[in-house]
Amino acid sequence: MSIIDEDYAKTTGNGDIANRLEALIKANQALACQESLDELLPTLVQLAREVTDSEGASLMIYDPEAEMIKFEVLQNINLPPNSRSHLKKNIELKLGQGIAGWVAQTREPALVNEVQKDSRFFRGADVSSSFTTRNLICAPIIYQEELLGVVSAVNAKGRKGFHQNDLSLLMSFSQLAAVAITRARLLETLLASKRLEVEQANAARIQKLCRPVLPEPVHGSHVWALCEPAGFVGGDTFDLIPMPDRSWVFYVADVTGKGLPAALIVAALTLCFRREVVNNQPVDELLGCIHQGMFDMLEKANLLITMALGRYWPETGEMHLCRAGHTLPLWLREGCQVESPETGCLPLGVFARYESAMLKIRLQRGDSILFYSDGMSEAFDRQGRIFERNGLPAFLSRAHKPPFGPDLARAVHQWQAGTEPSDDLTILEIWRGPKES
Repeated sequence: MSIIDEDYAKTTGNGDIANRLEALIKANQALACQESLDELLPTLVQLAREVTDSEGASLMIYDPEAEMIKFEVLQNINLPPNSRSHLKKNIELKLGQGIAGWVAQTREPALVNEVQKDSRFFRGADVSSSFTTRNLICAPIIYQEELLGVVSAVNAKGRKGFHQNDLSLLMSFSQLAAVAITRARLLETLLASKRLEVEQANAARIQKLCRPVLPEPVHGSHVWALCEPAGFVGGDTFDLIPMPDRSWVFYVADVTGKGLPAALIVAALTLCFRREVVNNQPVDELLGCIHQGMFDMLEKANLLITMALGRYWPETGEMHLCRAGHTLPLWLREGCQVESPETGCLPLGVFARYESAMLKIRLQRGDSILFYSDGMSEAFDRQGRIFERNGLPAFLSRAHKPPFGPDLARAVHQWQAGTEPSDDLTILEIWRGPKES
């Protein structure tokens, strides 16, 4: 059967048929131009009214999680705005409930010219809006077997009821609507993805801005650092602050977890450290103050921080160290590993009360000490081997004189070649040259 049959043409008139077909063509053109769902859905309903020449139309969107259809947009020449708002907020239909729910469940269209006598009719909408539905047509909106919603037209204008051709027009319209809705959703998803990419790039840039400017070599002492997040932002961090007595107070820390939650804790830790370090206390007391400042946040976020905290005097090579559950530093002398200082206690955030021990060491000329995160020690290769156990010994066999950090980072990258980084990578190296420089 053609979309417009002869009996319908006699009843409606050729001029009206032309107008209705023109409205369908207009709908096709208009829907192709809409990119935002907020703009698209009202346009859909308005065009549905025009195509079916009805007093009102509505669009209900399907929520697959709740298995409900919900009013999204309503247009009715006899319906006040407050009634439209009420229907949108309060009327939801289960699959199979009401004629629209039946259409959603069966995915079949419906034409009902004596609505009040139909046992499927849901009277709640009429009662809530003081509106009387005389007749209606409904069509499911389906795209590639996925139910998107239901479009309805109510109360044929100037006629006793709807004709089968009205339903055919609405079904054609629903197919256009399905493509338009899917296209708009895809565009919104793409735009959201682009916005997320921009936000991630900005977050990464801001995190980098929080990192310190490392001091120039002094008295033959040097410092080098690297911090690479596994994602766009990370939970690793380091900091180094030159003090009035020409010492350097520094730390390397690793927040449990990854991504944005860990990065927010990193930002708070940076602020806490820089606030406390100006008090110029010994490193064990400084570590206790940092724990006190961070504990409530860590407890509520259910996160922990491991940290290696120290103070270094470039002129003498003296270093004071505290370790809060962090990996042992790598202490090298002429490329050979020196026994690492064992002082340490639990990570920050485990218990409210915190006490730490401080260890004093001295770097000799040519010595280097590297503080790192488990992104180095626990880096995996394609065979699942761990760098610390398999790659680090090979690296140390080739190591001769500092700085070792840049070559160590390259060795880790080569070890991970072809695999995704398992964790953030941070290395901070302090070394003394063989002579004054």
